[in-house]
Amino acid sequence: MKIIRDSLDEFLYKQCHTELRDSMGNGKWDTSFFCWPSDVRIGITGTVLVQPVSEELHEQIDKSLTKHFSDGPKYINFHVYTPNSGLSFHDDGDYNSSGTIYLNDEWDASWGGWFIWEDEDTPTKGICKSILPVGNTLVIPDKQERHMVTPVSPVCEQFRVAIQIRCKK
Repeated sequence: MKIIRDSLDEFLYKQCHTELRDSMGNGKWDTSFFCWPSDVRIGITGTVLVQPVSEELHEQIDKSLTKHFSDGPKYINFHVYTPNSGLSFHDDGDYNSSGTIYLNDEWDASWGGWFIWEDEDTPTKGICKSILPVGNTLVIPDKQERHMVTPVSPVCEQFRVAIQIRCKK
């Protein structure tokens, strides 16, 4: 698992925040119940809102992170995790590469939303690794590690927000 802090320059990171804020309530959001396969929603009762970033922001993010991702079509979407939403364990085997940029500048561990992954020790020791969604951190499952997002608490003080990047095979 690659973890890259300060993955976007400050100006681009702020642009992501601005576009996300401006897109709330625009009626163009999809939901994980409709656009995600059921195997990534096992045990998850909440929904994640999904919307592509604008073409302009897509180009800027793609250019900024090109060294981390393979060539080919990229899907770059905002993901807004609402209460009780998350992802069950899965890998991103349908993609050449994928990654998540966290957009929350503050996140309390008690709010859930932990990113958890398995590494080479998990099968024998039963230990997984985890990270909180710290703002402007890019997480890339570079070895097709199985991973999940724990459900966001129903009493969380904010949504868990991120940009998801996927490079199709």
